[in-house]
Amino acid sequence: MWVQAKGFILDKLQELLTITMEECGELIQACSKAIRCDDYYDNDKLTEEIGDVYCMIELLHEYDLTSWTDIEERVKIKKEKLKKWSNLLEGEVRDVYSSDVCRVDETGGPYKVEIKK
Repeated sequence: MWVQAKGFILDKLQELLTITMEECGELIQACSKAIRCDDYYDNDKLTEEIGDVYCMIELLHEYDLTSWTDIEERVKIKKEKLKKWSNLLEGEVRDVYSSDVCRVDETGGPYKVEIKK
């Protein structure tokens, strides 16, 4: 089945991925506003956007673009990365020392942070 969308014809998978991208963008915006407004808890807009993205993830599964097994495996992998590179997971506190370990690369690119162990 094809869907007419503002002059373009999209099939269901294209529509699914397009709406998923849009919902992810709206979640990004809600996260940014939560940070700027110091509005982390009981934030209805943030909850709304998280729910919308979660709905789209469920639809991605229903359309067989991913499996819950694959998603669960990626969650495990991401948590291992977070243990290494962030302080988000309990018991995995990491220290970043003074700004002398943060520097711009030779091309003037983004900051690189070295973690001292």
